[in-house]
Amino acid sequence: RYGAEVDLPKNLQHFRYREINLKLTAEEICEREIVAFNEKVEDAELVAEAELERYVMGHLEDIEPGLTMIQNQYLLPKGRIDILAKDREGFVVVIELKVEKDTDLLWQKWYYTEEIKKRFRTDQVRFIAILPRNYPELIHPLLEGRTPTTLYTFHPEIRRGKLKRVAFKRIGESPSIATDLPPIPKRVLD
Repeated sequence: RYGAEVDLPKNLQHFRYREINLKLTAEEICEREIVAFNEKVEDAELVAEAELERYVMGHLEDIEPGLTMIQNQYLLPKGRIDILAKDREGFVVVIELKVEKDTDLLWQKWYYTEEIKKRFRTDQVRFIAILPRNYPELIHPLLEGRTPTTLYTFHPEIRRGKLKRVAFKRIGESPSIATDLPPIPKRVLD
């Protein structure tokens, strides 16, 4: 089209070339598929929020002993609480789940806890956020204020494209949280 001719690359003299077979056999293709299918993935941001929510609802005790479910997707005039629970001390616990960084979490903490205080006519309301990783720019503001707050990261195990197990790690708590929980290592807070 442009009148240019391209020559194929030539072999260099005195250089030995190995024959490279780029074609995979059917057996090699199957083996690679089986390995990929059984591979364990642990990237928190690969989990859908609905999938995490289903898991958390069935494993509240893994987050904190004594947590019991009240309702999921609790509707408020300006939003939905992912999970509403009660702790062993009788506090209503607002649980928000995030699978990616979300600065709306600061507003959600304030609005959701204040609405629950009005609706349940109690000041005994706590906030728990479960995040895919430690975001220092969110954590410190979330721990401020008068609402007791506990923050966790989650660490999923995904096999065959399905969420199999989640480990939760407490990464922060406001000073007003009960002291019967084990202390957080200082390096996590820095």
